[in-house]
Amino acid sequence: MEQLGLTDAQAALAFFRRHEPAEFKTLLGAIKLPRRPAYYAEHMELSMVIDRGDVWYGLPFDASGKFTLPSRKQYPTLTLQVTHEGKTIALARWRTTIGGWRLEQAPNGYEYYRYKMSDFGPRVIRQVISGPVWIAPTSTPARTLIQREKGESIGNEGG
Repeated sequence: MEQLGLTDAQAALAFFRRHEPAEFKTLLGAIKLPRRPAYYAEHMELSMVIDRGDVWYGLPFDASGKFTLPSRKQYPTLTLQVTHEGKTIALARWRTTIGGWRLEQAPNGYEYYRYKMSDFGPRVIRQVISGPVWIAPTSTPARTLIQREKGESIGNEGG
């Protein structure tokens, strides 16, 4: 943004006022990027490591039978890394899921909790397609896909 002279709101406003709206259809900007890191190559030894974080396998119910999970201090994370000249370099880190206690619905409509662990072990990922979407398994009760806001009623509860 500095290279384009867009250092604050006033500079950005002045930039847009200097150009007619039609110019933005063809306006191109060039910036000088930093040099590529030494590990960048056509072929890189990429790997992923999942840190499972805090995991509880015990039944998730308190003494009165209410569903409750202990609070987590460390969530599961996936780290994308590259190995270069014998060193492992972390490139990106994301929160991920590893499974856990989930409400399921049996064919007869009965709902129950089941510990569903994500599969684990070595993998080879040949193609990555990414997008902001998660599709719930068919065994997931629809009512568990919506979270309440304080004071909000969902469904046909109490009238």
